Amino acid sequence: MNICHLNSRWNGDDLHKDLGEAYVKVDWEIFDPLNKKIMGKWTTDGVGYLDYGVKKGQALIIATALENAAENLGRTQGFYDVVSGKSTAYPYPEKSKHSWLELEATRPLYNQNIQKEYNFIRRAVVLIRTSSGHGSGFFINDEGYALTNSHVVGNAKTVSIVDSNGTTFMADVIRTDERRDVALIKAPVTNNSYIPLQTKKFPKMLDKVYAVGAPLTEALKGTVSEGIISNFRKSSKSGLGMIQASVEIAPGSSGGPLLDKYGNVIGIAVQGYGQSATQYSRFIPIDDALDSLNLHLVKKPTFQ
Repeated sequence: MNICHLNSRWNGDDLHKDLGEAYVKVDWEIFDPLNKKIMGKWTTDGVGYLDYGVKKGQALIIATALENAAENLGRTQGFYDVVSGKSTAYPYPEKSKHSWLELEATRPLYNQNIQKEYNFIRRAVVLIRTSSGHGSGFFINDEGYALTNSHVVGNAKTVSIVDSNGTTFMADVIRTDERRDVALIKAPVTNNSYIPLQTKKFPKMLDKVYAVGAPLTEALKGTVSEGIISNFRKSSKSGLGMIQASVEIAPGSSGGPLLDKYGNVIGIAVQGYGQSATQYSRFIPIDDALDSLNLHLVKKPTFQ
């Protein structure tokens, strides 16, 4: 909120009046009490303002911002489909089967051109070898923890990973979620490069994005492709949300990061479509990946 409180000694009518503006971000859920399931979850913004003084103006400004957020919810297609009956199921990821896990990560979000940060990004993306082939993954903190797809690691307890310098490590598979197709692995390394995760701002249509991975062969590890957010879909198998982007990926890219224009992770590669499976691709939203693994990144405590 940005509030101006009017308090004039000369005009009693102007005492205790407020003007200004407020911004709110509201998380909404629709709960089906019969089936005891969350039918949908959305986040909308709202803005309220007064350009003249009003008594108890702060409350009015907040109420206006909330009203604006509610109007924006009503304009959300998924919300409309559920309440209008066009969609009888708008699935939201169920509660994770995993216990709460906190990992320390201190790197702030990138906020400049991705080219400035790419050297760090390149070193954070790894190739993952399994008995059935290879996939991709990326470090999420400097203690060797990385994310990839569940279908990349399969039923393995350990996998082999190769970093950007060609060094090979054995990594433990810490936890997986087959429905959301994500996995957390841990390599015996520290002070490794890693990529910040953009969990506070969901991507929008036409946003520029980049994918990094190892399409087709191991020799192509570290390949970067560019595109835009082209739609938001639901998986025909699980019903869970997917980010669709016009980014070229191929088998071997699975588990690699989808990056915003600054280089922050917004998704995980999972599937390609089109000729040679490269024209349109789908990605798991990074928020959903963390939720399904019950994984929480926290800042290291500082001592004075």
